Amino acid sequence: MRALKKGDSALGIIIEGEGAERINLFRKMYDVFFGTFPPHITISDIPFMGEMEWKLKKSVIEEKISCFSPFDIKFRSTGFFANGGYVLWLKPEDKGETDEIRRTLASVFPSYFNPDRDFRKHLTVGFFQREEELMKAKKFLDVSLGIVEFSAKKISFMLIDENGNFSEADHIEL
Repeated sequence: MRALKKGDSALGIIIEGEGAERINLFRKMYDVFFGTFPPHITISDIPFMGEMEWKLKKSVIEEKISCFSPFDIKFRSTGFFANGGYVLWLKPEDKGETDEIRRTLASVFPSYFNPDRDFRKHLTVGFFQREEELMKAKKFLDVSLGIVEFSAKKISFMLIDENGNFSEADHIEL
């Protein structure tokens, strides 16, 4: 994947409220990008469409996801993958809504959803260079996390600004 730059975007579900506060306690410890982006579950591949294209196609996206209602997400387990280092993440559990939203949007905008990519929905908690550091953090998180619950009420269009921060530029209510 290429380095992200100003104007790059993604669609995601931003975790808010008490759920975000609890998750951010761990992100502060392990995520070098803490403060650069909010805790979120990415739905689209990155980069997604540009801001002007988003404005032109937002009504189509709204129409396609209008059949979805707000839904609950739980985080209670961790995982990790290697990515030039190690990424520690939380596994979002729902009744299939995030996968169905992704499939729905991919059917309309296939160029923004790579079918060959092993897409694993997740919420990033931290980055590690050494496996020992990763496993220590994972063990701590597994013992300390408990269950974090959150109600997804919108899909956020997130943009990277000139300072490298990823934040919500617009959203669609579920």
